[in-house]
Amino acid sequence: MPYGTRGRTTHDDIREMVAATPGTDLIIVPDLVSGDGTTMLERPGVAIWEVMQMRNHAIEMAADYHNLLMIENDVRVRKDTLSKLLIHDKPVIVPDINFVSYPKIKEKCFGPPVADSYPLHNITWAVFSIILMNTKAMAKVPVGFAAGREGTDYKRWQKYIGSTYMALDTAVDILRVPSGFVRAVRDEHMPEDYE
Repeated sequence: MPYGTRGRTTHDDIREMVAATPGTDLIIVPDLVSGDGTTMLERPGVAIWEVMQMRNHAIEMAADYHNLLMIENDVRVRKDTLSKLLIHDKPVIVPDINFVSYPKIKEKCFGPPVADSYPLHNITWAVFSIILMNTKAMAKVPVGFAAGREGTDYKRWQKYIGSTYMALDTAVDILRVPSGFVRAVRDEHMPEDYE
């Protein structure tokens, strides 16, 4: 996804991050991003279960690797994002997610960090825009991603592999409002019952 005025793309950032992290490989799952740069969720007629199948396929493909980092095309990472996440050595971890166009989403989803939790905030839900998973830990989970609300996946992961975390010392920017929040942004409010 292009951003800024100099023709920079989020894919450029991902390539630089991988190059700056020794022992990593960049593998692009073809079904995730089309030739025109749109993601599966942006294409007409794509159901959420198809996206979950693609994510599960990525977990299977990464079985011979130690970790799998899934990144959607609207995430702006920094060169040290992956290396900082790897240092924490957790089964499932996400970076500190900043929603550039609508910062209220972050507090609504994750709540304020608990005192004395820095640098790791124990979470029970996260947007799947970027997520680092230990493949051996994920092999213990009967189904990595299930169709439905993302929160149910986190509950299942906690049952089989323990807590999931947000690394507050590692920030990334989400450049678009996630599809589940478009209406809330348009209406300028977050639903009180959103989990």
